Amino acid sequence: MRPGGSLTSEARNTIVRRLLEQDARAYKAVLLEALIVHPKCFPRHYREEMSRPLEDIERQLAGEIILGAWIKDELVGIVAFAAKSFPKQLHAGTISHLYVKERFRRKGVAGLLLGAVLESAAHHVEQVEIIVSDITEDVVALFERFGFRICGLMPRGIRIDSEDVDTWIMVRVLR
Repeated sequence: MRPGGSLTSEARNTIVRRLLEQDARAYKAVLLEALIVHPKCFPRHYREEMSRPLEDIERQLAGEIILGAWIKDELVGIVAFAAKSFPKQLHAGTISHLYVKERFRRKGVAGLLLGAVLESAAHHVEQVEIIVSDITEDVVALFERFGFRICGLMPRGIRIDSEDVDTWIMVRVLR
């Protein structure tokens, strides 16, 4: 459930679960949509993702925590979590590419995804970090509703061709 509001009928009918290898094609399609529709919000470039073999994505889904929001048989949103691997950072992890398809936004789906990924992350780390484009005030507000706080601004955090976009670094302590 998302803090501070009731769920819409779409959100009540949403199933959030870990994506499996057999979901690779649907996951790739949603991720590509995110990278094409909102290039300033993600550090990945759609060209790289477009050329990535499905087998690589299947391996990624088998080994990482990537959740999907399903309404009926349609994958409508995604989010990923990865624990950090350096010994001095094992207490922390990163959330990446939270994305919900346009027609399912503002219905509680992003909140369901974020809540589920935070619940999963809490089993692995004590702190979660995310980098958010400074042009996405509504996304920053969503993370703040879930207890994230801005801890810094990274000037020119994302560069698309010759355009720079600043990014906020946000953190939530889980325990």
